[in-house]
Amino acid sequence: MTGPRLRDGLAPYRSAQPEARIRLNSNESPYPPPPEFFERLADAVADLEPNRYPDGANRELTAALAERHGADVLVGAGSNEMIFALLLAYAGPGRRVGIFEPTYTMYSLIAQMIGSDLVTQQRDARFEISDISGMVAEAPDVVVLCSPNNPTGNADSSGRAAELAEALPNSLVVVDEAYREFSAVPQASPRPANLVSVRTFSKAWSMAAFRIGYALGDREVLDGAASVLLPYHVTTLSQQAAVIALDYEEEMRSRVARILEERERLERQMAQLEITVYRSDANFILFRPEDAKSVWQELVNRGVLVRDCTEWPGVPGCLRVTVGTQDENSEFLATLGEVIKHRGAAPERQRSK
Repeated sequence: MTGPRLRDGLAPYRSAQPEARIRLNSNESPYPPPPEFFERLADAVADLEPNRYPDGANRELTAALAERHGADVLVGAGSNEMIFALLLAYAGPGRRVGIFEPTYTMYSLIAQMIGSDLVTQQRDARFEISDISGMVAEAPDVVVLCSPNNPTGNADSSGRAAELAEALPNSLVVVDEAYREFSAVPQASPRPANLVSVRTFSKAWSMAAFRIGYALGDREVLDGAASVLLPYHVTTLSQQAAVIALDYEEEMRSRVARILEERERLERQMAQLEITVYRSDANFILFRPEDAKSVWQELVNRGVLVRDCTEWPGVPGCLRVTVGTQDENSEFLATLGEVIKHRGAAPERQRSK
């Protein structure tokens, strides 16, 4: 074959998106921002100059976030872009990225994209990071830790991120806190200079469509990440939407409270079925039914889409469900119960023939 040659080892991020009446597969918020948000956003759109580039420094949003968190800030087009920039700036070809499996698959994909070698350490049977000595001995250039962890749902309750930052002073520790607002686990303070937290507006803030993320950390470290970002990477509309959203934090907290109530109901009722359910500090729940691949397909056949994690490292035979609205969750529970009951009855029918 003639023509351009693609680099070896590249693979796109994939997520099955079949048609479904109820979509509980992407960890989005089931609730939109309040009506007042849209009224103010409409006014902002009316004043928008589409012939002008966005503010390349994201100044208004950066200042608002810095005031809210009391920290230096770097804004990007979603938290994935922030993680990509941090890894590209501080890892890259000939360097190494460390992760704790199972975890978010984008970290290993980004490491492949930028030509970094991957260092992996397994979490324990409860998906906790019970020991960091192996990672410390490897001393990768960047360690990425997700808390609460996707797809397992558990937060870093033992303070491993801060321990890693202290034990690896010449490495960068990146903590992906996309689901931070759903967790009661306190954040370590103060933040070491070699530790960066990454946040998003896509989950608790109900703004996945706008693709806004940001990093909190040492100014010099963030400036290093900024050096690999493309210019004008956050649209004017997204910047303005995020600034407006910050005025509705109370409404955000109310949405989160509703999601946590529903998460508890899901955990409680799922535990009554013949499946393994893992405790969650996020807006989703990992569970392991018998023959998970078939259960996933049967749920899809009935119009309910959850995430198929059966081929992800460290979580074989597992599925993941996003906490939806009360009605969505009730239908998921009823459909899952029906599928499991049907599958349990199938051998009996087979024997009776």
